[in-house]
Amino acid sequence: MEKIIKIKKQSGLTPNKSGFTLLEILVTVSIITLILTLGIVSYNQVFITSRDSTRKSDLQIISNTLEQYNSNKGSYPNKTANLSAYLNPVPKDPKTKESYIYIASPSACLTSIDNPPVPPCTSYVLKTTLEKNSETYTINPYGKE
Repeated sequence: MEKIIKIKKQSGLTPNKSGFTLLEILVTVSIITLILTLGIVSYNQVFITSRDSTRKSDLQIISNTLEQYNSNKGSYPNKTANLSAYLNPVPKDPKTKESYIYIASPSACLTSIDNPPVPPCTSYVLKTTLEKNSETYTINPYGKE
């Protein structure tokens, strides 16, 4: 019996060896990396959805302001900068900080004041491009298109 114990001690084999193998560490790091990647993608999607909701809300606010302007003046403005008395500041895209696309119609109402008579703007289109699916979101005086 003593000979068996001595052989085990000499060979360096001990039954209670502690620690992790390289393979176990690699698998653990891979799993953690996968979970973090999925979390970051989901986190970014939340921000995209939030900005798209803000864009839709902004267009609705501008549309309501345009209707108020039309009710007071009898026509729509030829540019959104004319809304500053009603809405200050006029909302802009939350990511690019650029103005939303506003097109008054008929196109003749966009002529300069130096060229009278200028017909009134009787309609408009507000547009923006949403980040999710890159679709165009449009509002006109009759509602959402």
